[in-house]
Amino acid sequence: MLFVNVLYMKTLKFLLYIYTNNKMLNLVKASANFTPPTNEKTLYFHDHAQRRLCLLHVGSNHFRGVMHTAGSNKTFNFELPSSEMISLLKISPNCKAVAYEQSQNIIKFVSFGERQQSFLVSDLDSSGASKILGFEWLKSGDILIVSYCEISIYQFVEQKHCLRRLRSVRICTNAYVYSPDWNLLVTWTHGRSTTFTVFRIKNSAVLQKFSKFEVEHVCNVAKSQPLMERQVIVTEIYNNLYIGVLLTNLMLYSSGCVQVQLYPVQKTPQSRLSSSVLTAKLTDILVVNKVGKFAVHVVDNLLLMHQQQLQATFVFDLSSDCFSIKDGIKYHFPLFQVKLQPPILSTSSFSSLSSSLSHFDNFSFELYCPNWIFYQPDIIVDPKLGSCLWRLEFNFQYAESFISSKVASVELFYFLKTKLIAFLIRRNNAGDVVQKLLLRWLRQRALNIQELRDIFDRINFVISPKNNDEKTDKTQLTQNATIEKIFQPLSTLKETDKLWLAKVLLQYVQSLLNFDITVDAEVWKLLVVLLAEANEFQLLQEMLYQRVFPDLKPLALALVSFAAKNESCFHLALHILMHRKNSAIEVCEILLEQKDIISALKYARHLDALDPVIALKLIEAAKKSNNPLMFYSVFQFFEKDSNFSKQLQAASPKEWDTFQAYYEKLRNHGAAVQM
Repeated sequence: MLFVNVLYMKTLKFLLYIYTNNKMLNLVKASANFTPPTNEKTLYFHDHAQRRLCLLHVGSNHFRGVMHTAGSNKTFNFELPSSEMISLLKISPNCKAVAYEQSQNIIKFVSFGERQQSFLVSDLDSSGASKILGFEWLKSGDILIVSYCEISIYQFVEQKHCLRRLRSVRICTNAYVYSPDWNLLVTWTHGRSTTFTVFRIKNSAVLQKFSKFEVEHVCNVAKSQPLMERQVIVTEIYNNLYIGVLLTNLMLYSSGCVQVQLYPVQKTPQSRLSSSVLTAKLTDILVVNKVGKFAVHVVDNLLLMHQQQLQATFVFDLSSDCFSIKDGIKYHFPLFQVKLQPPILSTSSFSSLSSSLSHFDNFSFELYCPNWIFYQPDIIVDPKLGSCLWRLEFNFQYAESFISSKVASVELFYFLKTKLIAFLIRRNNAGDVVQKLLLRWLRQRALNIQELRDIFDRINFVISPKNNDEKTDKTQLTQNATIEKIFQPLSTLKETDKLWLAKVLLQYVQSLLNFDITVDAEVWKLLVVLLAEANEFQLLQEMLYQRVFPDLKPLALALVSFAAKNESCFHLALHILMHRKNSAIEVCEILLEQKDIISALKYARHLDALDPVIALKLIEAAKKSNNPLMFYSVFQFFEKDSNFSKQLQAASPKEWDTFQAYYEKLRNHGAAVQM
């Protein structure tokens, strides 16, 4: 049965209506070094698995090669004989060898020495029986070769100028993709349906076939082409590993649509090798009701579908509500639509080009260029600019543009705000954006208490002990950050209703307690201060007597600061401290701050808590009171007990001697009697 989320559909219609042309998705440099186009003939070779771009400049006697790697500022330069025919070229991970394919059954290898290049060539001949589809360098330095009928792993033996077979599997293959991040090889064959087989490579010597599935894509009918490598990706989304297949479906909608079908596969290898092969089940289908040339990326757990003709990027979030579920498969529409923003081509960005800077004069950057090459998960190569590698990056400070005054219903307005916060919490480094949004909305009083509860619950669930198994949330808003960035700034504004803000903070506290999170002292303290500033002393008293507030010293000190405004605050502070274990010193300190030395002495004596520390504090406070009679009485009280006075002298000899000398002075001169 097809289930449709009506509110989701309304939200989707609105989000697509406000088309976000707002610098949400930017191109940033993925490599600091660029090789600009030259007048020489240049060959481009792409290593999608390693995210590398190799340029071969054709010279009279040799090829001059330059390799750029996404995410690295270093380049690798090499030379090859220009007499060679090269259809595919890839460099080893340690940059000590290069392999290039001359035909569908010959691969040659060149090893580079430490001081100079040595052209050590080894031929691989498949005797024409099985043509080579491609090859990949493994992290170990071994090489994976995929042919139409066989998958083989070879050890590259540099010293003997040969390859040594380590492992091979006989299987028919029409195309493949390799993911070094997960050591996965995905192959597929065409027929009445497209059959996928997934291999895991373990330590180069083991090629484990562990998953398979079929895709309803027939390539021998009209208007249906075989699946290309660019239509299949291996990607991680919310800590789950998927194989994604980009398909065009002409049967849906009037003009057809494009889908990305996601098949989850096991991320970690099995502890023991098993002959059983698991069947991956289709779990999610991402739908765009457009057709044309699409490319797929994954950025910050968001799947992006770039459309060249529309010059638009459709953004999907698997953790957001799907619009329908059928046979256990979730169907997703785009959460929103953005347009890529061009990078800033400043002079400093291309300082390495020196004399070639003129190439960028009056340059107009072409977005969604037909010549763009896409590396997974988030790299774009622009051959028009030479070896420019760009990385996709979201800027969520513009996320509030999703919320517009054009929203027709209050229900949808609040729905979008809470969904937006949930969306941002699932992103990396979006904490500042969430804090700024909440600060602005609270200042405008744009949310009611119920909506605040929902938002606070979403925020606090991330840091909750109950969230041990949750993998989707990336942004954590700690209590300290929430108080410092949201509630404290609001409490300092003159126009802020302190009682209203206290109620909001109380909702935040309630949310923390619901998720078994210990409330920080600073949160309680601010709540006490807000209620006191709102003159809600009766409410404070009721909350204290009902033990809503914990017995924390900072709360007592905060209440004492309002004692001049309301005398009950002083007694409430004492009430808090008296419930604490070993609170004699704290209560005495509170009483001494009020210069009530006698009450402090009586309280400590009543609890039988007089010790050298408290006694010395009382004597020192009496001396600072500028009341000789007070000092005389307090010091005499302790001096009468000879054993205790010896303890005081042992605890602080210099301080005791000073006090005793002052006491003797008062007694000899009769100052105390005069007072």
